Amino acid sequence: MYDKCETTPEQILRDVFGHNAFRGPQRQIVEHLLNGKHALVIMPTGMGKSLCYQVPALCLAAQHKQTNSAAAETSSEHSRPLSIVLSPLIALMKDQVDGLRERHVAATYINSSLRARERERRYSNIENGKYDLLYVTPERFRKAEFLSVLQRREILLLAVDEAHCISEWGHDFRPDYTRVDQIRKRLDNPTTIALTATATPDVQTDIIRQLGLDQDRATLFHEGIDRPNLQLSVHTVWSDDEKLDHLIGLRQRQQQRGIAYFTLIKTLQRFSDTLLQQKVPHLIYHGELPREQRK
Repeated sequence: MYDKCETTPEQILRDVFGHNAFRGPQRQIVEHLLNGKHALVIMPTGMGKSLCYQVPALCLAAQHKQTNSAAAETSSEHSRPLSIVLSPLIALMKDQVDGLRERHVAATYINSSLRARERERRYSNIENGKYDLLYVTPERFRKAEFLSVLQRREILLLAVDEAHCISEWGHDFRPDYTRVDQIRKRLDNPTTIALTATATPDVQTDIIRQLGLDQDRATLFHEGIDRPNLQLSVHTVWSDDEKLDHLIGLRQRQQQRGIAYFTLIKTLQRFSDTLLQQKVPHLIYHGELPREQRK
């Protein structure tokens, strides 16, 4: 059971994030984590999954500051608790951190987009207790220098975002996500929350197993996967020519920006070349682009 602090989750929600009330089970999930209990959260995109770990992370940081304010001479920034968010997507973690920093939250990320000097500066700040929230990819835990800077920090909360990446049964499997159990042990088994927008019962079971938890040690909060603001329709096309005609026709009919997703980079490039020949303006994005072009 966590010690109640003067700064409540409701105050953080209002003062930091500008919301007057929690939505759905958010308050229950926050309280659950603050009491040291693990959770698996399935909640549609855009319904506020991030707040489920950001609010308790900031509440734990506020509790530490209030507890140590009376003993300022003997307290150390090194003892300041740190919450870690595992995220597979560089663009997503940058977006999250930018949003938090705009709200004056001490947050940062470490990923391959950083140059060596900036990465070392952030490592130093992590070691010296300058952040409350740290976003990283699970692959970062393969780096000895990163593990070294975490040794002097107390990790009270671990959030595993896009948790379906843990499961080989999931639709977006990432091998390094299977090391989350090892990561948790290295961090001295902090309170853990795994979050995803969709997971079948088999994937749910696999996520909990890969976290190194028993089924009865992680509470499931399932808000369904319905997105009433989205409409899905299917058009069957066969040849590349048909696909191309459909893409161009869709653009002409809707007169809006859109995204065409391809499973293979070589297919994407082939369609892009054809669109360029037909003078259809577009941009391409994939993992093999040079870093500066991706940026």
